[in-house]
Amino acid sequence: MRVRCLDRTFGDVPFKLDVGREYVVLALEAYAGLGSAAAKSIDLPAGLWVFVGTESEYVWAPIACFAIVDSKVSPLWRLGSVRRRWLVGYPLMLEEAFQTGFERGDEPEFREKYKEMMREANDEALLFSPV
Repeated sequence: MRVRCLDRTFGDVPFKLDVGREYVVLALEAYAGLGSAAAKSIDLPAGLWVFVGTESEYVWAPIACFAIVDSKVSPLWRLGSVRRRWLVGYPLMLEEAFQTGFERGDEPEFREKYKEMMREANDEALLFSPV
């Protein structure tokens, strides 16, 4: 699945996105809103949120920031729960240990796992892209 960024902000909240850039989607989240102290402090809206991959990290942003370029999801995607949040995406994105370790920068192994997932996601995006 691929999306193009239309807006790098939602309300007053900025995201690490580049307008006009296409991103491969790593996971989707049915975000219920107000689940964490951080969400309450910046009033993030409930709805469909997207985890998109960049070279060095993934970015979580509302679907309203994107246009769908290719709606086909990977046959590898699975449904799971991470930190009391429901996600559908690549299996690695459903591992709490990966998300926590990668976000903290704890171990080089998490960076390597991320790079491998991005290679796989980009290869699939090219393989299944519309003609």
